Amino acid sequence: MKVQAVVFRRGITFILVLAVVLAAHGVGIFNGYTWDDRYLIPKAEKISFSGKISDIFMDREAGSSGIGGSYYRPLRTILFVIVTSLPGPHTVYLHALSIFLHACVAFMIFQVISLISKQKLFPLLVALIFAVHPATTESVAGISNVKEILATLFTLISLYCIFMISTSDKQHAGYSYILSLSTIMGLFSKETALVIPLIAVAALVIYRQNARRMLIYCVSPVIAITVMYLLMIFYVSPGQEGGEYILGSPLISIYTTASAFIKYFEIIFWPVRLSIRHDIEWITSPFHPHVAAVAIFMFGLMLFASIFIRKEDYRAMPLMFFVITLFPIANVIPIIGHVMSERYIYMPLAALCILIGVFLGGDKLKRLILAVVCILIIALSSLSLMRTLEWKNDRTLFESAVKIAPNSLVVRWNLYRIYLEDGEYQKANDEYKEMGRINMSVTKKYVDFAVKKETEGDFKGAEKIWNKAEYSASGNSELLEYVRMNRKYKR
Repeated sequence: MKVQAVVFRRGITFILVLAVVLAAHGVGIFNGYTWDDRYLIPKAEKISFSGKISDIFMDREAGSSGIGGSYYRPLRTILFVIVTSLPGPHTVYLHALSIFLHACVAFMIFQVISLISKQKLFPLLVALIFAVHPATTESVAGISNVKEILATLFTLISLYCIFMISTSDKQHAGYSYILSLSTIMGLFSKETALVIPLIAVAALVIYRQNARRMLIYCVSPVIAITVMYLLMIFYVSPGQEGGEYILGSPLISIYTTASAFIKYFEIIFWPVRLSIRHDIEWITSPFHPHVAAVAIFMFGLMLFASIFIRKEDYRAMPLMFFVITLFPIANVIPIIGHVMSERYIYMPLAALCILIGVFLGGDKLKRLILAVVCILIIALSSLSLMRTLEWKNDRTLFESAVKIAPNSLVVRWNLYRIYLEDGEYQKANDEYKEMGRINMSVTKKYVDFAVKKETEGDFKGAEKIWNKAEYSASGNSELLEYVRMNRKYKR
């Protein structure tokens, strides 16, 4: 008992979590810059604190890897500016920061589960599983993906404060201040922190017997901050670009994300074929089995949550938190742009771990659970270590990705660029041919879908798809002619 008491002191627990995180991800400290890092870090290096700090919050360009500035990530930019202003190896500092923040997220998972379940051992084991899970590697190893870690960290802090306001009879104002600050910091990290106001509203329903307290100290400040944030990103400092839906259709983006949603759970429970890109086939019909499976799954979860809410069960809160974090990857609101990246499941995985910790914790089979989890932690750590090594540089990253996603134009283009820069012209030429093959396949999908639209009588929708097909075929005269012949278009 004395040993357990020492282990579960907060400082010792955090050191243990950090040690396990280092075992799985620590080798990444010596990795270089990869992918978006090469665009974002140089932008941060040009920013000086001698100028106006407000510029970081107003300029979308600093937080975006592309031209035009569509992303609002001021907190990430500030961290990059601080680190790159220091003397010494910036890559080491930035990777170390991501690893440290990841340990903080794992520690907060332990804190939240302990708070809700009133236990220590099982919450720690679940937190350690999250800490070493390979699905978190993309968020930890890619410096620019620290936004996922930051948004999740501040969301978990907010969840902790919401639970304390809901169930504690003291220090409501103090927790309300922390909740307000964590909401601001989360929203400044990434827009996925918009789950915080949803969690606050859900908590108001769950703990409706304390409705007055919840409205004053929880819901009101969070909603006020969220409204100001939305005004900021849509009116004060709007982005100039937003990507586009698959085949120009929000519905098709939702249907296609059903396949991605299923892939996410495959990655969580069998994390062996990980990659920065996965080949996801476009789904154009709402009657596809994947669409039905996701709809049934989400409906079942929400029904299950409503039963727990009605019974005022203490497990309703983590269950609702898990459901809410699934909204973005289930595409309840369709994502504009690429529908799947492993970093997108960083927050849902944290929520799932909390859910498991709350529902499955207990004294039954403690020794067996401890043995199984220890073996699992070792196995997952080994997988994370190997995955982290793939993030050493762009070459190792994309050469591993092409094995998993051979039909990804992004992966092929980056390999073409890398081989060209390294003077490996034959390999670059091979990648260029593969890019042509993929582009032809995509263009033909546009053509087929445009023809389908015309057959259905949707000529306006077909016109948009035909334009996309011509744009996709531009630069390839034969492919462009194929599109125009099918379109029966003559200049």
